[in-house]
Amino acid sequence: MLYMLYRMCILALLQMTGGQEIEVRDTLFPKSALILADSLIANYRRGPGAQLHQQDRNEKERETSLARSEHLPKISAGYFSEAIPAEAFRGFTLGISVPLWENTQTVKTAQSALIQSEAELDLYLYEQERMIRQKLNKLGNLQRRIEKLEEALGLANSLNLLTSYLESGEISLSEYFYNSDFYFRNQQLLLRYKMESLALEADLLKIYY
Repeated sequence: MLYMLYRMCILALLQMTGGQEIEVRDTLFPKSALILADSLIANYRRGPGAQLHQQDRNEKERETSLARSEHLPKISAGYFSEAIPAEAFRGFTLGISVPLWENTQTVKTAQSALIQSEAELDLYLYEQERMIRQKLNKLGNLQRRIEKLEEALGLANSLNLLTSYLESGEISLSEYFYNSDFYFRNQQLLLRYKMESLALEADLLKIYY
């Protein structure tokens, strides 16, 4: 059964590569990485997605500051000199300009855009943390299943031992097939769990690469 599964995998790979054979040099799964939730969340908060939202928020803050500065009354001062026949005028000028109503609306619009941008940043960070914790929870469940299966398979009779039992008459042929089928099925399940676990780890750790 394992040989048939192996052949099916090889044929599937050949189909994906257009008939080009791939040399498999290592058949062992890599060890699981040590993932610290707080460290991972902190890195996602500094990641590209968070930086984009932060840049947008900073831009909206600059626009709000500019709108506020344009809304403030402007004071002007100067010196003038004017001469007409037989008389000259000299002195200082002082003036103040009051912003138009449209400028007030510009400030309010900029402030609203800033509030919305900050809310979008907070929502993004919240969704990122929620996604990470969900995946970490799923990863933990997979790793516990792997440990239980490895323990069960370690306690189960190996194929060589089953064969010796069969040859010595301690078990029947039907018992041999039942136990070997149980062994193979759990081995396949274990490999699937390991594959899902490593894929999930790679997805979580992509922020580091």
